[in-house]
Amino acid sequence: MAEQNEQKRLEALGAEVHDAKVAAGLVPDPKAAQAGMGKGMQSGFELVGAILGGALLGLGLDRWLGTKPLFMLILLVLGFASGLWRAYRSSTTGQGT
Repeated sequence: MAEQNEQKRLEALGAEVHDAKVAAGLVPDPKAAQAGMGKGMQSGFELVGAILGGALLGLGLDRWLGTKPLFMLILLVLGFASGLWRAYRSSTTGQGT
């Protein structure tokens, strides 16, 4: 019986020590790591979406106006620049707006 109480006290002490290490920044918080990974995935999807959106809009304009690669190239470059700007703003301000 006394051995079980001792084990419970050691486990509680270990949990307190771990929480103190996380609070002091000595141990990385797993939730923060997951949030960072999610932010990175979001930036990647936004970059790809901006590039594809620009390219598809350009293709549609080229077909409609009969100007083969002109608008597709222009909007592809604008989509790429827009995606990079969005990723940059997201990484520096933490919001992306």
